[in-house]
Amino acid sequence: MNHHLNTNIAVDYDVNIALFLDSVKFWTFNNLANKRNVHDGFCWTYNTLEAFQVTFPFWTKRQLETIISNAVKAGLIMKGNYNKNRYDRTCWYALTYKAYDYFPELKAPVFAETLYLSISPKCEMNFTDWGNLFLGIVTPIPDTKPDTKPSINTIGTSDDVPQDEDKSLILSPKPKKQKPESFGIEALLSDNPHGIDQQHLEDWIKVRKSKRAAITKTTWNKINRTLEIIEREAQVKPRDAFETMVASGWQSIELKYFLGKTAPAPKTQWDISSVLSA
Repeated sequence: MNHHLNTNIAVDYDVNIALFLDSVKFWTFNNLANKRNVHDGFCWTYNTLEAFQVTFPFWTKRQLETIISNAVKAGLIMKGNYNKNRYDRTCWYALTYKAYDYFPELKAPVFAETLYLSISPKCEMNFTDWGNLFLGIVTPIPDTKPDTKPSINTIGTSDDVPQDEDKSLILSPKPKKQKPESFGIEALLSDNPHGIDQQHLEDWIKVRKSKRAAITKTTWNKINRTLEIIEREAQVKPRDAFETMVASGWQSIELKYFLGKTAPAPKTQWDISSVLSA
């Protein structure tokens, strides 16, 4: 029986490993060609040590075990068990993709596709081990079934919106703008740095409502800052300035109203006394 070897493997590793891998490559090529013994992305061949001794009569059983072990450690072959009978201990061997680099004939596109299609969804495959073997070889199966269902997109054409896009994001109405959170009497009293009387606060709320002007925390903070400025610049106490604002029917207050400049007058059709006595 004649034996051959890959000289590159012999140089990189060992002559014995090169001889053994050549035998595994022979059966791997035949099994790939017949789409046989392909499991979990690898093509396998199986044999017992006794049968290998017939193939390699110049090696003892112990030597065979050492050669196989060294090939496994080198990452060139892997061992498995795909026997139908769970009691069958016959060992299966597969070349790794690292070993495929030494045998270009095993990297034919038709073989790569056979290996790819054998991968089970449950198989924990580390795709970094594949190297360049499958790049550009395996392509998705084209969808040959025409889409006969009419488009349900009522806003634009089917070209306007990707088919996979969530239609609820397109057909749902625009969210309404939220109104500023109202600042009621309790909130005003709890945040009342100038000690404004509750009655004056309630009267001011009525003035704001009559002008359809909401009272928010931002509005209230601005009023309090302005009261501080008026006290400092115009020498008018905050409580007095606030009372003047309410009595005059102003919805807000400014420093210039207390510096001799013209202040806004209530509208003639609006009766301030009716608001304050309500």
